[in-house]
Amino acid sequence: MSETLDETECDVLVVGGGPAGSTVAALLAQRGERVVLVEKEKHPRFHIGESLLPLNLPLIEQLGVGEEIRRIGMVKYGAQFVSNHHRKAVEFEFANAWDKNFPYAYQVRRSEFDHILLKNAAAKGATVVEECRIADVDFLPGGQGVRVGGRVVAAMRRQAKAGEFRSNLHRGGLGVAVTLDRQYRKAAVAATKVMGLEVA
Repeated sequence: MSETLDETECDVLVVGGGPAGSTVAALLAQRGERVVLVEKEKHPRFHIGESLLPLNLPLIEQLGVGEEIRRIGMVKYGAQFVSNHHRKAVEFEFANAWDKNFPYAYQVRRSEFDHILLKNAAAKGATVVEECRIADVDFLPGGQGVRVGGRVVAAMRRQAKAGEFRSNLHRGGLGVAVTLDRQYRKAAVAATKVMGLEVA
């Protein structure tokens, strides 16, 4: 599944092959976008965070991995929270939520779950590059693109040189908030609309 960084031009560069990165890569590749996903580790790999929620289920089906998730997952019908202050337990049953259509979810091993999602992104047409650590990101002047780690470049529909990526949209999977100047905010809003997402 791992490609190399030699010569690749893409519409979307996704940094991070966890659930968010693999999901957005699969959905965009399925829509015909040329997607490159860069992941710092080799999958499957250990990761914490195994508890899915009921409203993950429609997305899992949309991605086409429902059968695989049912195979590796343990059904759970709710959750229990225990306070550190008074040690009282509070139970929450998914069937009692506002939306009664999803009364259960799954408990999964993240190594298996993430690997399924990453393989799915590749199967949908995304180029997946594993064991590639991104150390920094620089926005190029004049909105020409993004240079990642000094050797990976995402740029607006320009020809890639050997050892570079060229991309029209960069999407990081870490969920880190960044402040963009007006020019990049405008590009981000346009990219969001291309992906069919709403802007908050």
